[in-house]
Amino acid sequence: MIAEEEFIRLYAAVLVQFWSDDDYAEKLRDSPRDALAEKGLIVPESADVTISFEPSTTASPEPEATKLREHYQAWVEGHTNGVCRLVIPNVPQIPSSPLDVSELSQINVAGHCCCCPCCCSI
Repeated sequence: MIAEEEFIRLYAAVLVQFWSDDDYAEKLRDSPRDALAEKGLIVPESADVTISFEPSTTASPEPEATKLREHYQAWVEGHTNGVCRLVIPNVPQIPSSPLDVSELSQINVAGHCCCCPCCCSI
């Protein structure tokens, strides 16, 4: 049985590849067993695989760690009940608004100044 930490590492690899590679995304939709195997998530021959894609309007208030545990449990249960389920969430959105002066002042640069002569001489 796959350990939770290993599942999370492999699941993350699937997500990153799905979000960044249209060919892999298509393969995951068309041949999920093969696409998951490429990343190390093996579906038993006796099990079916179900991939759920979150709709673009889904926003869950649930903490990410809780969702990861649920994804892991669903995967583990699939090896017993014959249906391995995996959820592919939407691409995380990173805010792109400019920082204001108060937000900039909170950035810790590990005690270093960021002027060119200092940064270049380190």
